[in-house]
Amino acid sequence: MRAVPLLTSLAASLTVSACGADALSSTQKASALPRIVAHRGGAADFPENTLLAIQGALEHRADAIWLTVQLTRDGVPVLYRPADLSANTDGKGPVANLDLATLQTLNAGWNFAQTDTNGARTYPYRAHPLRIPTLAQALRTIGAFVPVMLDMKALPAEPQAAAVARILREENAFDRVLIYSTDAAYQSAFAAYPEARRFESRDATRNRLATVALAHTCAALPPAGRSAFEYATHERWS
Repeated sequence: MRAVPLLTSLAASLTVSACGADALSSTQKASALPRIVAHRGGAADFPENTLLAIQGALEHRADAIWLTVQLTRDGVPVLYRPADLSANTDGKGPVANLDLATLQTLNAGWNFAQTDTNGARTYPYRAHPLRIPTLAQALRTIGAFVPVMLDMKALPAEPQAAAVARILREENAFDRVLIYSTDAAYQSAFAAYPEARRFESRDATRNRLATVALAHTCAALPPAGRSAFEYATHERWS
């Protein structure tokens, strides 16, 4: 059985443990334990942010799936992370330069490399192309019972927030999705949608954890589960 590379989202539990965990009930402590999140669907075993990666994460029973979102030229939210399409695909330029129809002619697994038994690098998906999925396709593949974390990439934030909010409303997915971005503009943009559940900004979480570690004090906590940072681990399931 192939393994899904993992990302452990630890900030919420670390913050709670530093801010009075002794007062929590056993049920609250259990709910604060780290959960295993398939980062970009599981980027070491499958081309990242593809439906194949999502299906692999589901098969390995990840607790949640972390996906990266950008907006096409015609306003469709799709899954892709790097700033340039040449990083992962056989195309080039930003996602925002292409409409969805053109974008989906590209191979999202073009640059995904593996090492064979002789130590040579191979590119298995060049002969078996994978498409860049839309956010709607991803949500339908994941289903209603696995939480999803959406990492917003590219600016401006307002049109992407509006497009993502529209998809979440159409797919009845607001209650199972958390919005994240390293850019605080997205926290502000999604504030226009009261049903959107947002992580606090990365800088706010980092500052709180630094204060806990260095000053042994803790500012007011955000709502449960709304702090996050990325902590890569080499542990795998097999």
